[in-house]
Amino acid sequence: MSDGSATPLTDCSVELRRGSMALHLPARDRRQGRKDQVAEKMTVVLGLSGRVLGRDWTVRVVSGAVGETGKRVTALLAHGVGALGLTDLPVVGPRLPEGTGRITAVAVLGRTGGKIVDHEALLRLLKQAEPDVPLPLDVPSSALGALISIGVGVQLLPRSTTYSVWASTGGKRPELPAAAEAPDSLPARPPAAPVPAPSSGDGQELVVWVKADARLGPLRVRRVGLVYHERRLWVLLDASLGIAVIALDVVGLGLKIPLAHGQPVEGTLDGLGVAFAAGPVRVAGALARAARPPDHLRLMISGALVATMPRLSFAVAGMYAELKDGSTSVFVIGHVSGLRIPLGPVLLNGLIGGFGYNSQLTLPDAPENVPSHPLVGGLQDSGKLPLKDGPAGVLAALRDTVRPQAGYLWAAAGVELTLFELVQARLVLAAQVAPKDITVALLGMAGVQFPAVPGRKPYACVTLGLKAVYRSATGEISVRGALDPAQSYLLHPDCRLSGGFALCTWAPPSPQAGDFLVSLGGYHPAFKRPGHYPDVPRIGLQWSTGSEVSVRGECYAALTPGMLMAGGRLRMDYRSRRVSAWLEAHLDALVQWAPFSYRVSMGIDIGAEVYALGTRRVELGANLTLWGPPTGGVLEVHLPVIGDIAVRFGPGPPGRADHLDWDTFRRDVLGNRSVEAVVSDGLLPDRPVPDGRPAVQRVGRNGFELSVVTPVPCTHLRVRTGTGTNKYETLFGSSTQRVALRPMGKPEAATVCELTLLTSDNRYVRADTWPSNETRARLPAAAFGAPLKADQSPGAHEPALCEAKCTGATLTVPGPTVKGVLDRIPKHRLDATSGATGRLCTSATSSLGLATGTRQDIADTMTGDTALGRRNELCRVLEQARLAPGPGDKNRWDRPDRYAPAVYTYATADPLSASG
Repeated sequence: MSDGSATPLTDCSVELRRGSMALHLPARDRRQGRKDQVAEKMTVVLGLSGRVLGRDWTVRVVSGAVGETGKRVTALLAHGVGALGLTDLPVVGPRLPEGTGRITAVAVLGRTGGKIVDHEALLRLLKQAEPDVPLPLDVPSSALGALISIGVGVQLLPRSTTYSVWASTGGKRPELPAAAEAPDSLPARPPAAPVPAPSSGDGQELVVWVKADARLGPLRVRRVGLVYHERRLWVLLDASLGIAVIALDVVGLGLKIPLAHGQPVEGTLDGLGVAFAAGPVRVAGALARAARPPDHLRLMISGALVATMPRLSFAVAGMYAELKDGSTSVFVIGHVSGLRIPLGPVLLNGLIGGFGYNSQLTLPDAPENVPSHPLVGGLQDSGKLPLKDGPAGVLAALRDTVRPQAGYLWAAAGVELTLFELVQARLVLAAQVAPKDITVALLGMAGVQFPAVPGRKPYACVTLGLKAVYRSATGEISVRGALDPAQSYLLHPDCRLSGGFALCTWAPPSPQAGDFLVSLGGYHPAFKRPGHYPDVPRIGLQWSTGSEVSVRGECYAALTPGMLMAGGRLRMDYRSRRVSAWLEAHLDALVQWAPFSYRVSMGIDIGAEVYALGTRRVELGANLTLWGPPTGGVLEVHLPVIGDIAVRFGPGPPGRADHLDWDTFRRDVLGNRSVEAVVSDGLLPDRPVPDGRPAVQRVGRNGFELSVVTPVPCTHLRVRTGTGTNKYETLFGSSTQRVALRPMGKPEAATVCELTLLTSDNRYVRADTWPSNETRARLPAAAFGAPLKADQSPGAHEPALCEAKCTGATLTVPGPTVKGVLDRIPKHRLDATSGATGRLCTSATSSLGLATGTRQDIADTMTGDTALGRRNELCRVLEQARLAPGPGDKNRWDRPDRYAPAVYTYATADPLSASG
């Protein structure tokens, strides 16, 4: 059956065994002979059977009217027979009982006609095609109502009932059924949640799970899945087996039905779960394979395990993955709780830990998110890490916390403890190594109740999240904390506490190196927070006593390189049906360091409203603003009848602070620091010196490194090279550069650093020839930023640091260079593999009377009672062997008695003899 064109099927063979065709006309239409009604009411049935692709198939095609509406429907039902089962699998199949897990038939049902209500009429129409041959599978109404359906007949055990399972396509995918419950004697276990099957590249995919809920003794089949993928049909089972105290759970146990002749039977398994219970000991765990892993992975397996004992419990979750580049990724997170180990005032309650290889750990971005992080509290909080949902659910919950990433390595360890029987805390130390970056973090949470007495209601409760981080790539060093408003209160549960704190500094290579921050509750309202400063919530209190009285308060304090800020706000409200009243007070203070200036604003407002015959409002208050130095300010009073009154005192707001002179600037801003020159490398330990003598720093003879640091940024750094007009040589910067000194009011100041190096005899050292590197740093803008204009406020809207400027240099002092000294002869020149070099001719040694030609023989010949000719011949032989003293010395053999004592220096080994 081929027309010569290409066919998409490989290894295709078709054998037609039997065929039948029938045409049925309604009796009324035949009598009337009306052609239009004949065409409309005519029923055409076709039945074929044969062998296709190595399988026996039967095809029924029916076209006719269905139901009272007489709507024409064309339907096709194809089913293949010939059992396949687990016994057809390689290796394990022959060891299974015959008939285990058999697929008795596969059927495909397709039709036209849109929505059909009368399913029974359609079923009767299908049976007309082969009235003598029964349908291979029971066809449910759901399959008859869909346009395309796939059905299989599954026989689980020999001589057991055959279950017909149909899956319809083209509509919404059915919801996954709930996992099977464990037997009464077993704990609830985390089943391996199924993972969707992979999608094919050509879009041909039919994936449906349908509920079966079939029981055969201890075996329970919860559902059957059908998958059509890449021209392959898979039948999958979700089942559980309970035997005594053990329950086994399999997910996605599959068998491939070959559609091409000669294809082997294949199996698959998406997940495996186990539950065990023996008295008080309960264990539940599962593994799940992702049939559709992320794009950068080719395999992903996740797992979870929970074990409980009378006093201890253990939980662990993890993942194994293979990346597309062939590398392997692994991570595991575990938690042990229920310990009771006393360590002085500390009681150890649990252990927390984990590690990951080719795996990236994501830290919480804010301290308030620390308690929900899996390393801190997730393994105990089922809402954050749902172990009951199985490995797939655990992996979904961890997707934003841990993910495969080549080149990353992390490890974490922590404890759960009780301090003084009052504070409950969890602390986890984590370290992560990444390409060009190292991160060390301390995550923790602490909770305290007072009094911590069972049965007594506490009147104070605080829960704090803590995050401390160091990152080498960014130079960030920070410690941040935040209160949990849901678990922090004072005096009464309705009196909620909130807020946080931050301690941060930055080191190289951060562009903000030198900046720091200490904040408790945030910043001044007028302060423009730089991008690298964290957002710190206000320290706040909110208390509502019923529906009438409420109290809200907040406060803050912050310290930066340029200023100090502090303040707060308090508001009390009373509301009733007839009257509302309020009281509000605030304080905001901003202090700048250099030059010193301050601005303080405070005020109070009291008011009331009465709702009777209209609204009557009464309000009074006062605001006080202070500035300086010199101190001045304004007092504004708000009265209900008289109106506002403003009272000014002292001088007006300062346009600019008084500028400092150099002596004051050096004392108050620089702390009397001067230029420092220290040996940063090559320094030797100090030797004891007699009393009264100054200690002298000693350095190595092979060179050392000298670091020069200036207290102010310098426009150019130069070294003195001698006397005369051009006695200085500039190393860095230029004479045209300038720096700003804000406290002195200097926008362009020339700050030259001159370095003079002298020898012990007061000679100038030419340090300009030494290798050198410039040192640059960002310094506080309050000291080295441009001076403020008359209308500028003191620094609340500018960066804390100015641009990087030169603050010194590093000079490398080279080691000594020694010339004109007789070099030792290296041993390799005397080695046998170095040709004629270092070898004495045996004929020459024999003619000289040298028995062995050793260095001792040479020394004896040079200094002993030897004829001059013999000594000269020995010198000639030594020259040929390259064992003479230093080159270029014409008189080097005039005093051979000097050569003899030093022969062990010229020759590092005895010369070798060679025939010649």
